Amino acid sequence: MTDTPIYPHDRLEEIQPDVFMVRGSIKMNALMSITRNMAIVRHAGELTLVDPIRLSAPEEKRLEALGTVKRILRLGPFH
Repeated sequence: MTDTPIYPHDRLEEIQPDVFMVRGSIKMNALMSITRNMAIVRHAGELTLVDPIRLSAPEEKRLEALGTVKRILRLGPFH
């Protein structure tokens, strides 16, 4: 089990056939917050996560229902 916090995020949504997005944010301080977005690409039942973020339990179940995570790409420094 990990101690990594789960920051606020929206529900997983399909934005194109076999392309999904989860939008989230982190409040850095009273004046600043940053957005974090994870893209998911599905091909033949395999998932590629681009800039993954930690998901809540219900959204993690939705991700598992899409397919098997095979690749993880980290493009941004805070993912």
